[in-house]
Amino acid sequence: AEGKLMPVEQHAVFATADGLITREGLKVSGNQEVKKGDVLVVLENDELEGQIAEAKANVQKQKLLIVAKNEEINVASQKGNTGDAEQARTNEATVSRLRVELQRLEGDRLIAEGQVATLEKRKAEKLVIVAPADGRIPNFQLRQMLEDRPVRTGDHLFDIMNDNGDWHMELLVEEKRMGHIL
Repeated sequence: AEGKLMPVEQHAVFATADGLITREGLKVSGNQEVKKGDVLVVLENDELEGQIAEAKANVQKQKLLIVAKNEEINVASQKGNTGDAEQARTNEATVSRLRVELQRLEGDRLIAEGQVATLEKRKAEKLVIVAPADGRIPNFQLRQMLEDRPVRTGDHLFDIMNDNGDWHMELLVEEKRMGHIL
């Protein structure tokens, strides 16, 4: 019979999101010792990166709109100092309206910044794969297997085995000989 000696404690590592494993994203190599929480793989996901870039652009747009609105308020405030009472009341109403619009823009900016934070958090949670336990990565050809490989959520990437714990023997026995072992 053929067989192999294997550690009892083994942990499978799976892709946590759709993405691509790049040379820079693969942080470990075969036969490497890892500790629980070590970063193993950082996936690239163009869709999520695009959403983050779009959200950051929206934050910049909101900031530019706020600067423009502040300038508009300053110009309207300057016009109010002309001395005419009717003109002063009109300008005061205009400035009040512009300040309300400025508050709305500030709110929009906060919402946009919240969106960026949410997407960055999702990126950190889903695209960074960490070691579930202490152990060793037994595969010597890890880089050849995983580099530049697209993965889907749930794909098995590799195992981490605790070679300091208990071991067991896995035997491959022909079915007709199974009775002799039991």
